[in-house]
Order: sequence, then C-alpha cells, then structure tokens
Amino acid sequence: MDNASKSLLIAGAILISILLITCGIYIYNNSGNLAASKASAQSESLNLTRFNSDYQMYEGKQKGSNVRGLLQKAASNNSELYQRQDTIPDCVCIRTKSKEILNQIKDLNI
Repeated sequence: MDNASKSLLIAGAILISILLITCGIYIYNNSGNLAASKASAQSESLNLTRFNSDYQMYEGKQKGSNVRGLLQKAASNNSELYQRQDTIPDCVCIRTKSKEILNQIKDLNI
C-alpha cells in the first residue's frame, strides 16, 4: 500500500509539472504574438499619420489654388490606389455639387 501511494504522488507530480510546462509555453507563445500585434498597430498608426499629414495643411479656409492642389493630390492618390488594385483602406472622398470641378478632376488623367 505504501508503494501505491508513493507511485500516485509521483504520477500526480509529473502531471502537474507537465501542466506547468504547457502553461509556460502557451504564455511564451502568446507574448510573442502580442509583441507582433503591437508592432503592427504602431506601423499602421504611423502610416495613417503620414497619410493625414499630407492633407492637414489644407484644413480651414483656403485659397482657390490651394483647393485645386488638394483636389489634384486626392485624385492622384485615388488613381494610384486604383491602379495598384489595393483594397483602398484609406482614400480621399471628394464631395462637391460643382460638376465643373468633378470634370476637371476626371480630365487630369493622373
């Protein structure tokens, strides 16, 4: 009886050690995934900041030439994204009631 209880204790200790090793490996693998996801989020944030910085100088009231430059930049960016066939995560939407402005953007052939 004494040997049976010792063998049960040894088996229990082995199972607990396997469980602890498995938990350690799981935590180690998840910490690597967490670091990768943080790096990806920081990279995406940097890309958005870079994209927005091109357009932030046009905030507020602008002269007509600045508005034209903004429209050309937006049309160029959208045309480039369309040509690359990207999923277009960030594009510039131009809303205007003036058909003349829209026709000029179409005629840019960028």
